[in-house]
Amino acid sequence: MDYSKEVLVVIPARNEEKTITSTLNALDFQTIPPKKVIIVDDGSKDNTVEILKNYKSRNYELIIKTRPERKSGKSVVGTPLLAETFNKGFQICSTFEYDYLLILGADIILEKRFIEKLLVEFSKDSSLAIASGQNILMVTNPMHARGAGRMIDYRFWKYYGERYPVIYGWEDDCLNQCRRIGLKVRHFAKIRYGSLRKAQGTIDFVNWGRAARAMRYHPVIAGMRAIRLSILQRYGIKALVRFIAGYLCSSPPETLTDSQRKNREFMRKFQLIQIPEKIIAIIENML
Repeated sequence: MDYSKEVLVVIPARNEEKTITSTLNALDFQTIPPKKVIIVDDGSKDNTVEILKNYKSRNYELIIKTRPERKSGKSVVGTPLLAETFNKGFQICSTFEYDYLLILGADIILEKRFIEKLLVEFSKDSSLAIASGQNILMVTNPMHARGAGRMIDYRFWKYYGERYPVIYGWEDDCLNQCRRIGLKVRHFAKIRYGSLRKAQGTIDFVNWGRAARAMRYHPVIAGMRAIRLSILQRYGIKALVRFIAGYLCSSPPETLTDSQRKNREFMRKFQLIQIPEKIIAIIENML
């Protein structure tokens, strides 16, 4: 493996004073630490920014991008507007040369060799463009790459436009385009990370359901996703009901590019192929 590869990290943060230091420490102690870590503060009202300004890393440069205009706004978690927060960080990344982009949440703790192990997987397969590790609290499809802990090869990222689209399904659009052009998306279960808070505290399940409808999730896939939320990920029956309620709502109006429409059409076909495999996986996990 080429240990000279440079990794940049982008992390959005909003009121993360309880978790952000642990996340940054986990990056600092990586066997292959990132070159730079860009934090986009989305209008924190607590001490997040002060903690960041006083943080000293031994191994990487910490860059802080604040959005003071967002202090009077509500949290955009679960909406397309969150893509804009990420894009502020991606814009800073575009001013540097690098090989891989790692996307994290401000509550994520990586195992010590997380970056190293992902780089090894990329070195094994030149067609691998997006990869992630395993959140210890969740079951993940091996053909998927979760948002937090997602590493992207810069060559694909540049081709994609170096930004997330501000649409429903903004995190998945790049995955679908990656697959559509013949590149690989993978999840590696033995590369681990954890979260310092319970994910259900930040998820709007109605919005998630609406996003699934907008992205043209097949009804069977939507139903299996709701079951997985309720049982396998243990969010409970309330999450299932709210997700289905959101899915049954009319799709929100959006303006899509031709590429984004093709990505959604591809995803629908990709999901249909996976239905038997997903049903088997759910049954196996329930037994």
